[in-house]
Amino acid sequence: MSDDESASETIIITRTRFNGATAVANAEAELDLDDDDDEPIKTKVYDPDRDQSPMPRGLDDDDDEDADFLSKVRIGLDVAALIAAAEEDFDLTETVVDAAVKTLMTGKEIQKLSIIKNLPQTIKDYPDETINKLLPLIQDIVSAEVSLDVHCDTSDLYKTLIKDRAYETRTPGLTDKLLNYILENIERVKDHVATAAWLETLLDIVTFITPKAVTELVIPVTVTQAGNRQRIQRRVIAARLIEKLCAIVPLDNIRKDLAPCAKMLCQDPNATVRTAIAQRLSVIAQSLNNSADCVSLLLPCLIELCKDDDPGVREAILNTIAVCLPYFTKESRKTVVIPLLRKCSEQALILRDSSLTVVAKQLGPWLFALKEILSPQEKRWFIDTYCRVIYMASDPGQKPLASLMLTCRRLSAFNFPCFALVYEGDVFTSKLLPVLEKFVADPDEEIRGTIAAGFHEVMNIRNEEPALLHIFVELVKSGAVEVIQHLVRNLHKAVPALYAAVAKEEQRRIPKVTKLQLDRLIVGCNRLTRNTGNWRSHESYLLNLPELREFVCPADMLATFVPILKEEVLTARALPCRIAAATSLLRIMRDMPAAKSRQVIIDFFTKTVAEHKSCHRRRLLLDIVPIVLDMFSRRFFKEHILAPVLKLADDPVSNIRLQQCRLMPLIKKSLYIPEDEQVLISLEKSVGTLLRTEGGSAHDRQLFRQYACELSRVEPLENAKSDAVKVAEEDRIWTEEEDKVSPTSINGITSPPPAPGVRKASLRKGIVHVRKAGNLVVAGSNGSASPPKDSGSRSYGSSLPVPSSDSKPPSWKTNRLVDKSKIAVVRPQPQITITQRSPSPMPPKNEEKGGSKLPLATRYRSLTSSSSGSSSPTTSSASTSSPPSTSRYYSSSSLTRPTASSTSRLYSSPSASSIMSKSYTSSYSSPTSTTGPYSSGLMSSRSMSTLRRPYGLMKVQSSSAIERKPANLSIRVTGMS
Repeated sequence: MSDDESASETIIITRTRFNGATAVANAEAELDLDDDDDEPIKTKVYDPDRDQSPMPRGLDDDDDEDADFLSKVRIGLDVAALIAAAEEDFDLTETVVDAAVKTLMTGKEIQKLSIIKNLPQTIKDYPDETINKLLPLIQDIVSAEVSLDVHCDTSDLYKTLIKDRAYETRTPGLTDKLLNYILENIERVKDHVATAAWLETLLDIVTFITPKAVTELVIPVTVTQAGNRQRIQRRVIAARLIEKLCAIVPLDNIRKDLAPCAKMLCQDPNATVRTAIAQRLSVIAQSLNNSADCVSLLLPCLIELCKDDDPGVREAILNTIAVCLPYFTKESRKTVVIPLLRKCSEQALILRDSSLTVVAKQLGPWLFALKEILSPQEKRWFIDTYCRVIYMASDPGQKPLASLMLTCRRLSAFNFPCFALVYEGDVFTSKLLPVLEKFVADPDEEIRGTIAAGFHEVMNIRNEEPALLHIFVELVKSGAVEVIQHLVRNLHKAVPALYAAVAKEEQRRIPKVTKLQLDRLIVGCNRLTRNTGNWRSHESYLLNLPELREFVCPADMLATFVPILKEEVLTARALPCRIAAATSLLRIMRDMPAAKSRQVIIDFFTKTVAEHKSCHRRRLLLDIVPIVLDMFSRRFFKEHILAPVLKLADDPVSNIRLQQCRLMPLIKKSLYIPEDEQVLISLEKSVGTLLRTEGGSAHDRQLFRQYACELSRVEPLENAKSDAVKVAEEDRIWTEEEDKVSPTSINGITSPPPAPGVRKASLRKGIVHVRKAGNLVVAGSNGSASPPKDSGSRSYGSSLPVPSSDSKPPSWKTNRLVDKSKIAVVRPQPQITITQRSPSPMPPKNEEKGGSKLPLATRYRSLTSSSSGSSSPTTSSASTSSPPSTSRYYSSSSLTRPTASSTSRLYSSPSASSIMSKSYTSSYSSPTSTTGPYSSGLMSSRSMSTLRRPYGLMKVQSSSAIERKPANLSIRVTGMS
């Protein structure tokens, strides 16, 4: 065989064993490189005679670059090592486990770490072989290895295998074996950081070990690590182990082993260790759950730690006392704990260190836990200390401790509801209310937000305190978004107390807050929360609005809150807020007894929302279908919602059609066959139309077929009892008498008059006014009814219609007692002068042409010049219309009836003077009655004064009768009061 043939054979064998080495060998064989003759490295030198053209160079330059590249490859690679690795024999029968064993014994550290990290998967594939061969080998490596990475990766491996119960199921006894390995490493490993890693592993897996193993193996290790000779880090981990073990081991082991160990750690010379055990004494108290054991084992530790010089230890133990208080005996709390707390609080107030914040935080929990055993003197100490902390923290002179004092104020604000619960009466008014006002006016927004978050608790605890209503007003008027968000989150809990306080406030002569103002404040909260990023607060506000139904009449709900909810349904940014507004609208509508009021909301959903130009708003009608089915009966759904929902099958947006088809199975579940047979047919027809006409994507067609299959599988209702309950409830609410609903005009809809036949007795003996068929008749003592004699007088409603001869007179009546003093109701007017020039009932001629001199008289004058010229003074009467009723401003018992002669002289026209004494009620006191063009100036001013609704009322009482006024009467009102 020639040399060339042997060289080629060597190249072929090398290629089959190691491709990398073959590539290098082939390169050397082809280029015939000689290792002994190293050529010098060529460098490029600038040659001024050579052409420096940017064009490509010739082939000689390319050969030089290839030679340089091969030289660098030859220098960077250990060719001999690669060839030796390629010539090494491979054992094709070697398993994965055997290869891992070989790597762990002779491989590098990075290879060992790779084997350790991939061991969980190896155990799943080869469980028995891996546990028997690899785990003992890894444990031997850990015992002898000084690398921290190997310890950390191995501890993570053991932790993973113990926490996953699947490994224990496949290989019983694996957990106990790994636990022994962990405990062995804790004892043998000399590196302190590695030992801490194994202790942390034991801390993490202790809850996955059997109680027997914990009692026999883990508790002795914990007690050993808590010794004073151990390092600080080990003693801190021992304190954490005690906390974990108290929830696992029996009570006897806690008494015998863990409690003495905790007491030893409380006496540790290091403050970090004492702090660690002080934070965990409450867990031991909860595990003991015995007053005698807690007093004997833990109370000495508390006393000793409260006297500690380190502020961190005192801070930790003061936080722990609040949790331990319920587990101590009543006597120990009275004689030991309360004096201890007083001493610690006084010390914190003097030192003003970090323990002061703990006192400010824990005063509330301490007071709540001890309130039943506190004496009046001790209660006084608690409230005085609370106020001292607040006023000290509010002192502007504490600038060096500004951060500490701000924290104290925030924690004290959090504890305010607890103090409001314990202290009442004069103490609350004299000490806590000023504190609350200080919190509300605090410049820190978090303090005001804390008060707002707990305001509903304070309001429910002290609902009889009227000053809390003003606190609510100040919180809303502050305008801070964070404060409003905290306030509206629990608005439904504060609403009953707020409206109760408003009711008491309105009983005062000059109320500071009225119900209308409270409604506007609640409405203002929506404006502050709707444009913020916290949509959850806005959603909770909208969902809480229906809670006002019990305190606001349906008419006010419809006029004030329903428009807000409508706007939010259409304009709210977040979809949950729009759905919340729609839900609240439905809840409000359900409790409205008036059919016209309900129809307003129904039309909003079925017309405004269902026909909206935005597909996102039309989708809302489909979103509320499950809510309507859950809240209302089948009857309501079929009458009002079903038709608009089915109409959306023709919507141009495919997502709307998909959602509509998706709702069909849900609608079918609420149907009851055979009553709803036609509804079911309409559902199937709508789905069939969608299946035939849908020309969208293949995915959409698949969804339509899926929803159609679901519709065919769903069964309708088998029992309609639940729906019958809803129908009965709706009938009960929606058939209430209309007179229980406040009369108001709803979008031009006027509430109907009271039912005919309602009898209203006059205070004058023997006279009863009966409303019958729309006419007022007077019944005598014998019960016979007769029409009123004054056929020329007319009365008009608040909707301003053209008066007719059959207009209905008012159905109210005033007190006619003569022996009471007269009361004139005067509305403040800007510079009004009323002059009566003659006692004659006929007015001067200049007033016939000029009319009333009141500023608003021309607004309500409907008498035209043609009618006034053609009508006779003896037969014509005014055709003006009165404003809305103001009868609630008048007291029927405060008005008196003058004599017939004075009435005819001052208030009646010539044609009605003979009957004015009997029809005085309808011509004098009715807010809907008017005076004609021939009435006196005084009567005109009195009639027009009832039109001034924006102004307040002022009652002026006089003991003299108005008919005794002199002939020339002049009344002047200057300014506005």
